Amino acid sequence: MRQISAALVRQFLMQRYATTLSSAGVLVESLADDYDLLEGGIIDSIGILEMTSAVESAFEIQLDLENLDAESLTKVGPFCRYVERFAQAQFKQ
Repeated sequence: MRQISAALVRQFLMQRYATTLSSAGVLVESLADDYDLLEGGIIDSIGILEMTSAVESAFEIQLDLENLDAESLTKVGPFCRYVERFAQAQFKQ
């Protein structure tokens, strides 16, 4: 069983968007937990789908985003914690 933590998901996202974040003047090392990737211009509406798809592929899970508040979907911390909780629940089954 693969252990998926919010920190690991965050690290994946920061690596994936490092160049775009840097271009926007955002320091990856000090990125706030509630940083919104959509509002920050890092991703767009299609980017949301690409982000979730990339996380699913990287961590070999199939996310069910129905239980995630739409506002939290693009915020780094809430999204990463949701992926961790979702993965833990899936692996328990």
